This record gives sequence, structure tokens and C-alpha cells, in this order.
Amino acid sequence: MKYTFAVAVTLSSTLLVSCASTPEVDNTPLIRTAVVKSTIQNGGIKGFLANQTDRSVSVMDQISRIDNQIKFTGSILGRVAKKQSQSDIVRLDRGVEWSMDNRRKTYRECPLGGCETASYGFESLQRDDGFENEEIDESCKITVTDNALKMAPTGAARNVNGYQATEHLLQWTIRGNDDQGKTFHSEISVTNWMTPITGDIAEAVNMHASFDRNYRSKLAERYPDNAYRVIPPEVFEIFFRQFTAGMSEAEVQKLLNKFTGLKVPEGYSVSNKLTWEARNETCAEPPEPKDEEKDTLDTGSIKGLLASVGKQVIKQEIDKKKAEKAREIALSPILSILTDVTSIEILDIRESQLTVPTKYKLLNRS
Repeated sequence: MKYTFAVAVTLSSTLLVSCASTPEVDNTPLIRTAVVKSTIQNGGIKGFLANQTDRSVSVMDQISRIDNQIKFTGSILGRVAKKQSQSDIVRLDRGVEWSMDNRRKTYRECPLGGCETASYGFESLQRDDGFENEEIDESCKITVTDNALKMAPTGAARNVNGYQATEHLLQWTIRGNDDQGKTFHSEISVTNWMTPITGDIAEAVNMHASFDRNYRSKLAERYPDNAYRVIPPEVFEIFFRQFTAGMSEAEVQKLLNKFTGLKVPEGYSVSNKLTWEARNETCAEPPEPKDEEKDTLDTGSIKGLLASVGKQVIKQEIDKKKAEKAREIALSPILSILTDVTSIEILDIRESQLTVPTKYKLLNRS
């Protein structure tokens, strides 16, 4: 009798545990979605904020979700920073964006275009916290003297994660000067490996294009469509912060107009390597910050950015390596990013994945 009772109790407990652990059934509607996964090797700003990211982008007509698993690899953050798991959801149908920290289970809510994204690990460069950009003297006038943009095939071909692709090189060179003859020079190079647009790729491209058009129309952004197809928006943002100070609206428009006539090759980019070199000695470039000001990132100028990055990196090294690290920083490009697509699929995903989980805590609503 005791044996029978014990068995009964054991069976009852097992059933209770089984019932308690049964996951909730997700019956939210299925939505046809383009899902593109990629890996990103980001050299950071002169090595600072260098990271490796696994990214998944899910897009439909009115909704986008980007999931980033970011591991910092630089000499500083690679030693101390934990792996980041961040997601950004844009809902055009609701006029809202959510930026989520999946490790902490927190999120922020913003109007369209209002959230700092985790793209490329540069969200800290998009903040205004901790520093103020220096005001440019109104008498400082910058003139663009050379604005050359070209994109052409190289004739090379290779297989990128199962996608046959051909190589196309974009080069954008900008030079200018101020009234005193001091100059600036910027060189952006982008190597794109393009694969034919067929099957799932064609449907994915159409979904992405539809969402991008809808999103940019909501924000009334002025950047040409061709610019977004070949240069990441985050890079555009950093670039314009650095090089349009002191320029008239007409000069800025000259830069943007170059993309209007740019013939972007047919195909979908399955591998993209971007490098950016720059130098600015004009009146629009504030003086290099003092030593005591270099402990925080200054993104208001090339000198400020490079000086603050350099100090952040070098001060972490032991004395015998400081000179070596300083030389490494001096020789490296300002920015270098390599993106490789690993898969392109059309999937049905649950609508529940396109909103913030109920257990996440709201940190801020703007």
C-alpha cells in the first residue's frame, strides 16, 4: 500500500511539473518576412569600439526588427565589456521605435527616428551625453573644391557563403578649403560583392526597398536612395557631422547631388567592405582637446575624435607598448567595416516577435 501511494505521489508530482513547465502557445498571426543574417567585423573608430557582430534583420512593409549580438574585440573593451544582445524594432504602422537591451530586459520607446540604434556598436557616438560640440565661428566658410564619386566593376568574382558574386568598387573623394587656404580631404572606399537578384533574394530586396522608402518618407530624410544602397546610414551620419560644419546649404547639397546620377550595379550586396580616411585642417575643425578633456569621446571634430580615441586606447597599454599602439592608431583608417551576408530567407514569423516582451522594463519614453 505504501508503495502504491508513493508511486501515485510521484506520478502526481511529475504531472504537476509537466503542466507547470508547458510553454505558452503563441497564436499570434504569422507575417511573411524577409530575414537577412550577416556577420560584421568592425574595426571601430581607429580601433576604439572595435567589435564583431552577428546580425539578423527581419523586414516587411511597415515593420523592421534588427537583432545584434555584439562582442567587443578592441584592446580595452575586449577585455572588460560583456557581450551585448540588443534589438531595435521600428513600427511605421504605430509611429514608434523600441530599442531593447535583451541582457538586462529593458527597453526605450521613441518616436520614429528618435532611438539610438545598436548598429555597428556606435550608439555611444550618437549621444550628446558627456560632451558638447564646439560652436563653429560664423565667419568660417568652407568651399568644396573636388567631389568625385564613381562606382565600377573590377572584373573579379567569388563565392560568398554560397552566393556567386562579382566585385564593384565605389570611391568617393572630397576635398575643400577655407578662406585661409587650409584644406580638408576625405576618402571613402566601398568594395561590394553583388549577387544576382533571383528567388528569395528578389522578394527580400523588394520588401527592404518598400520599408526603406516608407521609413525615409516618414522622416523626410534628404539622403538619396543610391546613398543608402552603398553606404550605411550610420557612416553617413558620422561623416556629415565631421565635414559639413562651415558649409553652406548649397555646398552640402553638392555632396548629396553626386549620388543622384550614380549608377548602382544590378544585384544584391552579399559582402561589403568600407574604409574611411580623412584629414581636416580648416577653420571648421576645432582645436585638439586638452589632455584633461580627452577622457571622454569627442565626436564634434576629426581632431577631437582621434585625440580622445587615442588617449582612451593608449592609456590602457603598459609603457613599452604605448609608442607601438600610437603608431598603429596613426596608420589605421578612421573607420573600417566588413559585412558578410550568411543567409537570405523568406519566413513566416509570429507578430509577437514584432513588439516588446511583456516582462521588459521601460526605461524611457520620449
